[in-house]
Amino acid sequence: MLSRQTLPPEAKSISLLWDGLGFFLARKGRQHGIEHWDTRTFHQTHLPQNPPRWVSRMMRVLFALVFALSFTVSSVAAQHRVALIIGNAAYETAGALDNAGRDAALAEAVFRSVGYETLFAQDLDGPGMARQLAAFKIAADGAEVAAIYFAGHGFQDRGRNYLMPVDASVSSQDAVVATSLPVEELLAAFPDTATTKLLMLDACRDAPFSGPGEGLTTPGLARLNHKVADLMVLYAAQPDHVAFDGPGQNGPFVRAMAAALTSRDSVFLSDALVEITDRVKGATLGQQIPYIEGTLSRHVA
Repeated sequence: MLSRQTLPPEAKSISLLWDGLGFFLARKGRQHGIEHWDTRTFHQTHLPQNPPRWVSRMMRVLFALVFALSFTVSSVAAQHRVALIIGNAAYETAGALDNAGRDAALAEAVFRSVGYETLFAQDLDGPGMARQLAAFKIAADGAEVAAIYFAGHGFQDRGRNYLMPVDASVSSQDAVVATSLPVEELLAAFPDTATTKLLMLDACRDAPFSGPGEGLTTPGLARLNHKVADLMVLYAAQPDHVAFDGPGQNGPFVRAMAAALTSRDSVFLSDALVEITDRVKGATLGQQIPYIEGTLSRHVA
């Protein structure tokens, strides 16, 4: 239940006006022989058989306010948005990443600033990543938009994508595959009840494993070719290409994301994804081009 403290400004104004009208009714009612008027239960005691016309008028106003308040609160509930942000940088055996942790922190701040409830975690091992995905699936149940952002090491093996927890082993090809998280587990974390789903993979920065084996020689990530309805996947770089960690405090992908989502008061998600792609392409002089996969059946602002 939304309390007045958690209501948006419009709903707070209606709620305060409601209380003010209740005070007015109580005062006015006592002048006309109405001993008690409770605006929360509409309970009246000692009401005259033929109440003044002002009572009928005020009742119509009150019912209109109840409808407006209910509609506003329902709209707020319908706009429930949840984002899971994971940044893995302090790898134990794979190469540490300079910017992944800061990129995730920036992504979390951006999501929060545009109205998302955020779940944020850094430097997770395998079980930790699984726990965060399970928590996200519960939190995002029924959300208008459910989003996952991952920054860290990622790779493809025989056309299948994996994301690396910080404790992943790189002692062999089999070991790194066995100790990493298939991207399909992220897809499974999106609840069916979420209207729109967004997966952002800032996870193809460099090769974390250079041992023998033909499967890991292809750089970057592969296309998912998923069949999830209303899911957009945004890769930091095109399939089979490496994304840059960036020379500054943050990588070009998350910088573009921050600019696209916060530069205007409102932006459609589809337009923001195109803008992110254009910004990264420009910032890297065409060396890194994000890739979008999926379809949306509705506009999301």
